[in-house]
Amino acid sequence: MQQVIVSNTTLSTAMILAFCDDVEVSRSTGFIWSHSGQDFLITNWHCVTGVNPFSGRSLSKTGARPNRLKMALPTTQFGVKFALDLPLYDAEGCALWTVHPTAGEQVDVIAIQIKEEFRTTEDIKRSLAKPFNEFESVRHQEFVGDELMIVGFPRNLHIHGLPLFKRATFATEPNLYKDEPNFRHESSHRQVWVDCATRQGMSGSPVIHVKRSLILRPHGDDDYDDMLDSYSFYGIYSGRIVDPDEDPRIDDQFAAQIGIVWPKPLIERIVKEGQTDKFRRENAFEMTVEPISIDLNAVQGTRL
Repeated sequence: MQQVIVSNTTLSTAMILAFCDDVEVSRSTGFIWSHSGQDFLITNWHCVTGVNPFSGRSLSKTGARPNRLKMALPTTQFGVKFALDLPLYDAEGCALWTVHPTAGEQVDVIAIQIKEEFRTTEDIKRSLAKPFNEFESVRHQEFVGDELMIVGFPRNLHIHGLPLFKRATFATEPNLYKDEPNFRHESSHRQVWVDCATRQGMSGSPVIHVKRSLILRPHGDDDYDDMLDSYSFYGIYSGRIVDPDEDPRIDDQFAAQIGIVWPKPLIERIVKEGQTDKFRRENAFEMTVEPISIDLNAVQGTRL
């Protein structure tokens, strides 16, 4: 059989199928993260709830809210996947995922622990997927305009069940990111915006920062002609700021193709410090409001 070389990013990006009982309601993307010997599925809050976290609107025309997921991962048999079933609620109807400890769903990222009873020994042996935070990766300095790759399944497109890489660039200054509440209860300071052309199915996609460098030859000052690409995991994509897929009144040709990315430190904080979400399928959605933290020294002497 001919040898095939495939990147770890490709093999470790999972297709996520959300079900309401036995009816499939949506497809998205996700990946595995590890912490203290435990594996977690990382994806978006709206993918597991079926609710837009910023508007409270149902993402399904029928109003259906998922109660379980299937995570499809590649195996040692090329082109064949196994599906890992993950319930979203316990017997009392409480959510089984964790969210940001203060911002809740306003950071559109969740972590679901993959418990051993949901995995068989044979599945573990067959799986080629690895946790993204176990890849060897050098953190690059990010600059506005730098190139990114968003890895997922737009409109359910794939080759042999493997994801597509969609190109993007930083559209806002990535170094303005800050994980703390501000005075207006907004989450935009945690987001980084990217210029991209994405579609349904890419929510929850891993985002890879691409850095290109010249390979310098030792034979002379002008002797260089190669470029060396290096990649580092940056964060998770969660959708576009204005999405024609959600609002048919928007003309897709003129909608700004600006997407939302949540940086890696938010994933790490949710896995380490995250709180169990209070969301319940049967209840009306109530938006999380962070407590305001005011530095009195900073505002002393300010005229109100």
